[in-house]
Amino acid sequence: NSISRRRSVCRARHEIVNTKLKNFQVLTKKYRHNLKMHPRCFYAVANIVQAQFLIEYNLFNINNSHLSTL
Repeated sequence: NSISRRRSVCRARHEIVNTKLKNFQVLTKKYRHNLKMHPRCFYAVANIVQAQFLIEYNLFNINNSHLSTL
């Protein structure tokens, strides 16, 4: 089934991103600093992960036109 295949591909890509975020332990460790800085720290890590994908990893693309059928 092509729809379940597309869903599987989307989930796999999402898990790759989550794994990279978990490498920084931003999703598991308790944040112990000023809470006003928390979004900035999380976005910094997210941008580092994004840069890693652009430079080091070849994260596969998902055709957005197929997402409406999910």
